[in-house]
Amino acid sequence: GRSVIVVGPSLSLHQCGLPLEIAIKLFQLFVIRDLITKRATSNVRIAKRKIWEKEPIVWEILQEV
Repeated sequence: GRSVIVVGPSLSLHQCGLPLEIAIKLFQLFVIRDLITKRATSNVRIAKRKIWEKEPIVWEILQEV
């Protein structure tokens, strides 16, 4: 999909706004790694399913990344 990355009034100069759907695509590998490392899932396939189903743990990890 297409998206626009913009600077928002609530962000500082070195930050930019990024839609969550785009962020999850960009950082998917890091989220999968953290899901497995934190034992929230046992393998990559299950981690991808959690991302696809948009489980709350995925958004928490994305905020950390």
